[in-house]
This record gives sequence, C-alpha cells and structure tokens, in this order.
Amino acid sequence: MSNPNRIFLGKSGKVFGPFTGTEIDQFRSKGELNKYVWIWDTSKKWTPIEAPPPNPDASQSFDAGWDWNRSEVIGHDHDRLISGKLAEVTQTGCDLISQGGRANWARDQKIVLNVYDPVAKACRRFITQVFEVVRSGDGWVYRLRWEKSPL
Repeated sequence: MSNPNRIFLGKSGKVFGPFTGTEIDQFRSKGELNKYVWIWDTSKKWTPIEAPPPNPDASQSFDAGWDWNRSEVIGHDHDRLISGKLAEVTQTGCDLISQGGRANWARDQKIVLNVYDPVAKACRRFITQVFEVVRSGDGWVYRLRWEKSPL
C-alpha cells in the first residue's frame, strides 16, 4: 500500500522524491523549494509551487483610494475566523498575517476575506483560496489567491 503522506516535486518533466513534510519545510526555509515548479502532496494533483505572475498587460495599481496596508481583515471559512493584516497584495493574491494560535486553514481551502479600510470607512469582501500556510514567529502567514482580482 502506498503512503498517502508522500510528497513529490517536479521540474522540466521530471519527478523528484518522495519527501516528507519535514523535508519540504527544510527546503522552504533554505530557499531550495523554489528550484522546483510543481508539488504533488495530499491533494493528489500537481499544483504550482508559486502563484503565477500578474498579467503583464494589466494595470499595476489597485483602486487608488484604497490603502491595503492599513486595512483590517477578518477571514473565515464558514467555520473558523482569523483576523489580521494584509501584506504583499498583488493582482493574483495576498498574504494574510495573523498572530498566535494554530493554523486554522489548509492548502486549497476557500476563504472569505472581509477587508476594512478605517480611513476610507469602507469594507470589501473577497473570495480567496489558500495557496500556502507558513509559520512566522508566533503567528501564521496564509498565502492566498484571489478568485477574482480586486482591480
């Protein structure tokens, strides 16, 4: 019987592995994971290791009246809530940085983000998907992809 926790990496049509989750974490911390393009994990499908870059023809700026850096965020999966701040906002996704606790969401999970700008006194709702979950100090970084770019 095959081990369902085996993780494989891929690049240029070649398969590397199997690796354990601990080995993948070590690759990530050493910057070696970016040598690969694809990952096969418990989702049982090849997925890209990084989100694709933004469309080169699209505008590089979001709504000029919205300051993503000062926004307050509450995200939920209809079961668990996480609050935090946004970082690395791009046309393809963002990082949600939360403090403390344990990782409440997993890769490929759909998440609803409610983003509030206290200066503009406006709130926006976005559907995202978890691309990666990374421990950061005493909190977590959830790398999310927009379902629809917030341009």
